Amino acid sequence: MQNPDRKVILSSARAQSALAKLINLVLLLLSAVTTFFCFFAIQELLLTAAAHLIYHGMDSSVRQRYALITVRNVWLIGGGALLVGLTIGGFDYFFKRLAQARTRKRLLLILLVEIGIITLSRVVAG
Repeated sequence: MQNPDRKVILSSARAQSALAKLINLVLLLLSAVTTFFCFFAIQELLLTAAAHLIYHGMDSSVRQRYALITVRNVWLIGGGALLVGLTIGGFDYFFKRLAQARTRKRLLLILLVEIGIITLSRVVAG
């Protein structure tokens, strides 16, 4: 005969586990959306830094524009590949560990770093 208190404890643990999974899933989706915006924030930072370096070092304005376009294109290709790889790898990693408490800590840290990058981009690039 099972103890009725044990059933309550088990159902409470299942409810907490389901709630933890739901919270982690929401954080994961929020992180994925923030990653997309972070990609363009990093592009703004790169273009701001490159414009500062390029416009102080070259004479021809046509070459300067092409240099900035090249920097942007390299970032779009390389950064886009990195974005896709990190997104797929992150979803794979976190879906396997969705119920763990440290997953929430890692996702919150990722969100904090991404929000910091976006904020830095807004401060630097204007």
